[in-house]
Amino acid sequence: MAKASYGAGSTSLNDFKQQGALGEGAYSTVYKVTRLADGKVYALKKVKLPSLSEKEKQNALNEVRLLASIKDHYIIDYKEAFFDDKSRCLCIVQEFASAGDLFQQISKCQKDKTHLREADVWRYLYGMCMGLRALHDMRILHRDLKSANVFLSTDKDGATAKLGDFNVSKVAKRGLCMTQTGTPYYASPEVWRDMPYDAKSDMWSLGCVLYEMVGLRPPFKSEDMEGLYRKVLKGQYPRIPAQYSQDMNEVISKLLQVNPRHRPTVDELLQTPVMRRHMIGSAMQPPTQLGEMKSVNNLLQTIKLPKNVIDISVLLPKPRYDLPKAIEEDIPPKERSMNTMRHERQELQEISRGLDRESYSSVPPPPQPPINSLLRGAAAVGYQHSSVGSETNLRSSAGNQHGEAVDSLDMYLQQRDQPSHRPMYAPIVREPSVASSAVAPPVRTHSLQPRIAASASRPVMSNYVRAQYQLNTQAPPPMPTPNGGGSSLRLPRIS
Repeated sequence: MAKASYGAGSTSLNDFKQQGALGEGAYSTVYKVTRLADGKVYALKKVKLPSLSEKEKQNALNEVRLLASIKDHYIIDYKEAFFDDKSRCLCIVQEFASAGDLFQQISKCQKDKTHLREADVWRYLYGMCMGLRALHDMRILHRDLKSANVFLSTDKDGATAKLGDFNVSKVAKRGLCMTQTGTPYYASPEVWRDMPYDAKSDMWSLGCVLYEMVGLRPPFKSEDMEGLYRKVLKGQYPRIPAQYSQDMNEVISKLLQVNPRHRPTVDELLQTPVMRRHMIGSAMQPPTQLGEMKSVNNLLQTIKLPKNVIDISVLLPKPRYDLPKAIEEDIPPKERSMNTMRHERQELQEISRGLDRESYSSVPPPPQPPINSLLRGAAAVGYQHSSVGSETNLRSSAGNQHGEAVDSLDMYLQQRDQPSHRPMYAPIVREPSVASSAVAPPVRTHSLQPRIAASASRPVMSNYVRAQYQLNTQAPPPMPTPNGGGSSLRLPRIS
């Protein structure tokens, strides 16, 4: 696939190479795939839409909507969503968590009979808190926070916990929800009682996941649902292993409060002294700067699935792949189509700003001589032509500056006799007098007749013609007399 389509959306599963299955649910399967356009690894979730009920179809579209609405470091990044016609599946492409999920880490510790390091537990807790903070700021309740939905992504500072799987997440427009949902082991007491709940319900689930990380088992377990219900309402759980600090036990006790009023919000938890002690001096951001780390996200509109829909691709959000800044340097300009260039300008604004400027070369206008020097001859003569006549007059003025003999009257007569170049008269521009200010604008006088300066009186025609022929002389030659023996001056006739 051409590199020019790096940021373009996919149309089918043929744009990916499947490497293996990562997990499987009742109606969906997650695969590890390689995108052919960029060669990067992603997680692709296939949802079998035909086998779902209307409510389950809406939940799948709701997950796409929420994922595409949030751009946060502690939330699994959304890449794109499309509908594959061949398999009739909704495909959701997401960031690939290179270290798996938290449930896999806990299962590995159970198998190896070891425990997670406390420093790792604090780092995972911080990531989950920041992820919940991004959701709760947008009034989104996760409603299914559990260890299997906490993904681990490795970076230079170690593994970072990120939240994902928003299949049953909901926007609490009025602050409270009523629907019973989620995994029973992590459900809050208010959900068990079928009471209205808010973001504090997610904090209870956070306490259950935190306890599971240190105890390698959920805090409340029973062989039947009735026994689990009673244990959750009592809020009694076994003590955590002795190898963990008292600070860890204190945070768990704050979160696993049966009364939601006694539980802290995610911001209150991050501001507690115990959390501050374990964040300062580590790779985690101190609470004093948390206000500057809030992400600005806009919640997309609800994706409503019409009845008897054939293609839902037009309803899905746009792709959001990370494009390299040097992508344009690898593509010759001749190989780019206009559609590709338009798409790249939308995705890479920092590259496209110079695209239009480089595509069109601006030719500088030819240098123009000073207007005063060009119009000096026309002002002295008393008239000026526009179009062809003005160009001729300017050339005659320039010739006078070099001492050449130019007959302006003959030019005027020649131009007047040409029907295709009939002269048009333009307004006269007079130069300011010596006494006037240097910055005063020139006086423009509009006239339809050839005129001399407005301050002088109109001379007779013979004097006007002499001025045309003897414009650059110091003094006019003496007029021949009949007694002088010379021939009389023959003036051209003006018709």
